[in-house]
Amino acid sequence: MQLEALVVVQKPNPRSPRSGAPMSLYLQTEVEALALQKWGGQDGLDKERTRRLAKRLERAQAKAGTSASQQSASQQSTPEGGLPTADCLVDRRGDAGASSSAAPRAQQQLRELPEFITERIRDFRSGNTADWRGAAGSRGDGRPVLYWMRTALRGHENPALDVARAAAERRGVPLHIAAFLLRSHTHPTERRYSFWMQGLRDTQLELRQQGVELLVYLDGMSGPQSEGWAALTALAAASSLVITEEMPVSPYAQWTKDLAAALPPDVAVWAVDTACLYPMRLTARAPAKAYIFRSSTDRPRRERLQRLPYTDGATDWARLLGGAAAVAKGMEELREDPPARGPIPEGLGWDPLNLSAPGADIAALLAQCDWIDRRVPAVSHMHGGSGEGYARWEAFRTKGLDLYAAHRNNALKRDGVSRLSAYHHYGMVSPFKVARDALLARSNGATKYVDEFFTWREVAHAFCLRSWPVLENVQALPQWAQQTLGRHSGDARECKSMRQLEEGTTGDHIWDSMQHQLKTTGELHNNLRMKWGKAFLPWLPTPDAAIAAACHVNHRYALDGCDPCSYGGILWCFGLFDKPMGAESTPIFGQVRRMTTSSIANRLNWNAYRALPVAAFGAAAVAGPAAAGGAGGGGTQPSIESFFKPRKKARAA
Repeated sequence: MQLEALVVVQKPNPRSPRSGAPMSLYLQTEVEALALQKWGGQDGLDKERTRRLAKRLERAQAKAGTSASQQSASQQSTPEGGLPTADCLVDRRGDAGASSSAAPRAQQQLRELPEFITERIRDFRSGNTADWRGAAGSRGDGRPVLYWMRTALRGHENPALDVARAAAERRGVPLHIAAFLLRSHTHPTERRYSFWMQGLRDTQLELRQQGVELLVYLDGMSGPQSEGWAALTALAAASSLVITEEMPVSPYAQWTKDLAAALPPDVAVWAVDTACLYPMRLTARAPAKAYIFRSSTDRPRRERLQRLPYTDGATDWARLLGGAAAVAKGMEELREDPPARGPIPEGLGWDPLNLSAPGADIAALLAQCDWIDRRVPAVSHMHGGSGEGYARWEAFRTKGLDLYAAHRNNALKRDGVSRLSAYHHYGMVSPFKVARDALLARSNGATKYVDEFFTWREVAHAFCLRSWPVLENVQALPQWAQQTLGRHSGDARECKSMRQLEEGTTGDHIWDSMQHQLKTTGELHNNLRMKWGKAFLPWLPTPDAAIAAACHVNHRYALDGCDPCSYGGILWCFGLFDKPMGAESTPIFGQVRRMTTSSIANRLNWNAYRALPVAAFGAAAVAGPAAAGGAGGGGTQPSIESFFKPRKKARAA
């Protein structure tokens, strides 16, 4: 079957109505059916699409390749064994008559950011695209530009950092980069803040290598307890422009809103999308279905892949660093021999933390903060930071990516998924680099990974941007889900207390095992998390209470909590991005897809899962000496069952 056999309507070409060939318009459904037939189904079609994207990416890389003189200048500007500076990563396609000097050329490009960067800048107050040339182009009155860093903890391939640098240069004013660890986070756990500060330590080292100091404020340590917000507001009010990342969930979105309201009108506030290839702000309304989002954003996403300004940076990474493994090694070297601190602004009024100073101990710093929730302790099996994140990506890319399609739903395969969600949440790894690496792999597993990475991750970000702050009740769900859950809101339920849910003592042994894993390790396989999330609806008195409880438990214990992808996954359990399933008469669920924990036993060898050694989940160190075989070390490796199963109280002697 070829195009000639399809129904076609020909119309005059509006671009050249007189002499141009007419347009041929086909029915979309017939073209899609033909494509599926030609490529042997959806998997074959996705694979061919990925192959073509990879070819375009390779051509773009070759086209944007640097000259020998540029490479030499780049090598001189990058310390040996270190990370590339932002100058290596900006678009270098300058004018033909530009100076051959590397520094003026880089400065010129910073002053004229590519569209890939400027289209992701949102004026937070108006919600519109920021007037880049008008607002940032005028010479300022000497007030600095402030980059408030929160969820893009990296000094490379960071659009918010690129915008901040360019704005400061165009205005001819200093650039301040600051991170504030505030006690007002909705879940200020030791686990979250330890991982966060580990990432800030790597970023502080990376930026120092570029001659910039990352100012880190920790409530109760850098200044008076609970004065972090006042310090942030004062620093922002003394600036002409505040730039931060677009993170459309609480507490980040609420923080940005509150700061914008507290600042005078002459201080602009911009939010920059650092997480998505296709900027979330370009999606006009909250997406209803993932497949519709995929098809509507496929072409513009491919166009952005072809003009990715970090393509040249990818070449620099391969040449200067030898891949992600060398990034991790470079971070280790930086930690052992940290660069000198950058300049501290005069009159700052508080003492920024030096997280890489000799003897600096993140655990000790947090121990002095009485507002930290220590009931959720830090984990020892994974640490925050770009070095750790890229080492994990490199291991998955070389060992697990090609098998992703076959292993992604198997919780027994701990290397079947990348386990990068926490690093993506804090922006410790570049999503643009991960996408490039996956596209160039050209395997069935890589094809599936790219689809999941682009579709499900970015649809969640777009949805949250258009739905916040309504994300933790039934109003966030599609109309059909609200109606069917409303009709069953009075159904009898076996309610559990929040204590039972958080401690994993509900009596459902499979669910309790999953909750113990989440509570102890901060991780839970996505295929299991779907069943985990479905259990809240029959265990809470109302659908609203079920959604709120699922969000609370997930955000408190998961390392990737409070993320758009978290909301996308949790709300899917209640009907988001899904369609009506089953009969309306189904108790409690109605037409919302119903899943039970017992169904896991049909798809997963649960006994094998429970017999996995604790080390497979990276939790041996967290479990303590008893779970690690005792102080003598002579015992056998304990099983997941012995670790996760609630322990019975010892009988009185």
